[in-house]
Amino acid sequence: MKNSKLKKIFKNTLLVIAIAIVFNGFALVAKANDPAPSCQLEVQSGDTLVNFGGTYLLTSGPAAITKSTNLPMGYYDIYLQSYDSYSTRISVYQPYEQYFVSFDGSSHIANSSSTPDLSDYVKTASWKGKTNSNLFLSKQTTSVSAIHSYYGQSVTGGANSVAAVCMVVRPVQICGNGIKEKDEQCDDGNNKNGDGCSATCTIEESTPYCGDGEINQSSEKCDDGNNTNGDGCSATCTIEEPDKYCGDGIINQSSEQCDDGNSTNGDGCSASCTIEEENKYCGDGIINQSSEECDDGNSKNGDGCSATCKEEDDDEDEDCDASIGNQIWFDLNKNGKIDANEKGIPNVTLKLINGNKVKKKNTDGSGEYKFKNLCEGTYTVVVDAKDLPKGCYQVYDPDGKLDNTDKVKLEDGNKHTKSDFGYICESLPTTPPTGPGAMVASAFAGIVGASTIIFKKRKNIFKRFKK
Repeated sequence: MKNSKLKKIFKNTLLVIAIAIVFNGFALVAKANDPAPSCQLEVQSGDTLVNFGGTYLLTSGPAAITKSTNLPMGYYDIYLQSYDSYSTRISVYQPYEQYFVSFDGSSHIANSSSTPDLSDYVKTASWKGKTNSNLFLSKQTTSVSAIHSYYGQSVTGGANSVAAVCMVVRPVQICGNGIKEKDEQCDDGNNKNGDGCSATCTIEESTPYCGDGEINQSSEKCDDGNNTNGDGCSATCTIEEPDKYCGDGIINQSSEQCDDGNSTNGDGCSASCTIEEENKYCGDGIINQSSEECDDGNSKNGDGCSATCKEEDDDEDEDCDASIGNQIWFDLNKNGKIDANEKGIPNVTLKLINGNKVKKKNTDGSGEYKFKNLCEGTYTVVVDAKDLPKGCYQVYDPDGKLDNTDKVKLEDGNKHTKSDFGYICESLPTTPPTGPGAMVASAFAGIVGASTIIFKKRKNIFKRFKK
């Protein structure tokens, strides 16, 4: 009976030892006189403490321990504590007892510097202190891992183990870095006063008034940043309706097919604001005949639009069926959506770049474009800004960078129709230009949403692009 009890106690003891050896899914090396260290780092208000529990990390594994955390994007000071203690270290040389931390390691957001190597020939060796100042986390993190600095490397001198005790993450508030941090009311990326956000990152209060460029009072229907009448928004911030007539340079009546700002026949738009049909031909830069799929203003093949005004496709991609589009338009209200009263911008050149291959397309009369017969891969759509009407600037693109480009990753057969680009023209003439290219005449564009007419000069004849 006594032997049976002794055997049972022995088995239970072995089980406890086995459980103690296995920690966090990995088998740890048992060490004599190895008490679990406690965290001795200072924790201040606003700090985040991560306790690694004195988990031992070895060059041969286990090499890491991961803990959950929740840190927003920003700058941080990093403090770490390391430890190592077992009975034999007083007589053994053991270098490389170091670790670092990695934030969201799989995403490679940021890594800290390593802790210093622990002192040798000391029974109880430890270190605590700051490893990093102003470490930038580019996005919110959900985990942090303590990792042996020499994991997987061929090292000598004993077990090369180190205990990761704890970490303190201390946010650093930097006014002017463009990131709104804990105690900041705002942060506009600079340290200037007078721009709405002060040099100390507090909101600067201002009294709204007509002419400040913002519709911030119930009495304002518009605000163009001045107190001048006759520019579409009056000196009292009410919308001015223009007198509408044929020859005012604006297509603003249902009876008008075009309006070139004069009452002359023979220039492509008649004195009664109708299109003069006899002047339409392939190569005039206007898609104005049912037989035309495109019109790039020339009679050349090999540039995407053939000499007969048919879209050309690259033979080398004839087995691929993916495509990229869609439209370049006047975003009059700057909301990033193509509204019913907003028109496309025709005859704007776009480049499609894939490696060292470049394709070109021009937008049609509705401002639409489409690159067809594309294979799987990554493409960059580039708008040729010089083809835009004078005075126009970008207010929308898909990635929000407003750089006239969009990067698209296509899979086989994808039909990508989201590469839209929006522009607005604050100040436009109401008569056609005398130089080459296209222009837009639109009085009060972006204020009253007036219809837009587009002209192109060819052989001294101004013609209206097909809507």
